[in-house]
Amino acid sequence: MKRKILFVLILLFLFSGLAQANGGVTFGGSRLVAPGETIRGDIVIFGGRVEILGTLEGDLVCIGGNGTVEGRITGDLISVGSSLNLERGASIGGDLVQVGGSIWRDQEVQIGGIFRTVSYMEPFRIGFPGWVFRPVISLWGSVLGFFYQLLFTLLVAFLFANNVKGVASTIKGEWGLSLLVGFLGFILLFPVVIFLLITILGIPLALVVLLGYYLAVILGQVGIFYILGDWLMDRFGRKQDKVIGTAVVGLLAIFIIRLLIRIIPFIGGPIHMVIMALIYMLALGVTLKSRFGTNKPWIARG
Repeated sequence: MKRKILFVLILLFLFSGLAQANGGVTFGGSRLVAPGETIRGDIVIFGGRVEILGTLEGDLVCIGGNGTVEGRITGDLISVGSSLNLERGASIGGDLVQVGGSIWRDQEVQIGGIFRTVSYMEPFRIGFPGWVFRPVISLWGSVLGFFYQLLFTLLVAFLFANNVKGVASTIKGEWGLSLLVGFLGFILLFPVVIFLLITILGIPLALVVLLGYYLAVILGQVGIFYILGDWLMDRFGRKQDKVIGTAVVGLLAIFIIRLLIRIIPFIGGPIHMVIMALIYMLALGVTLKSRFGTNKPWIARG
């Protein structure tokens, strides 16, 4: 029980910035600031992808992810174990801080502050054109994202093994309905959170809702990894009852599939985004449908 409480406290710390204006925290997904769009607030992304094509009036923190900056960031850009491309036309108003990972930067990128880097890949970038170096750091970012997901998969599979099995059983029986529930959940999430944020008393509730959303997606994803790993191991005659090992096999299979899809010319990127969106919706839906893997009523009947 103490370990589960510690896990929730860690997530609370990671997602404590969710109430910031239009910024916020994204786990394992993608965040886009479109051309001509202006977002006020800080953006923090864990193990996902970020694209700044417009203006971000705040800081960008990318941890274990990857992305592209072609627009303007008025604050600092902090990259920790990530792979970023700073294209021509990009500008950073504050400092550019790189800890691990790699950054490809066009010569015309403007940095208002100091560029501080602690990276072992940066020296190898010198002399290589962007079209050569970008695929390398994109692959590196994908690998980092995999290890980030692996960490959460191990934690969830170890602490909530029965819940993972409960989610997996729901996928087998009602995946279509679960996908619909997840789709509706995504649609309703943003208006509910915005409504709560405009009221002072609703801000804590908004944080609870967002934390619950991230917990649901994480648990649902591990359930998807588990059921895929179970199917693969059954096909190869190596089926086992351990949730951790089975979930890791499923995670590895999805990681390989994602890499293969992303290298398809022209259509690989859009196909990858559609697949990831379906995974997130299914993950949210099966968790809600299974009551976080417990299959118990939301409200106990007296």
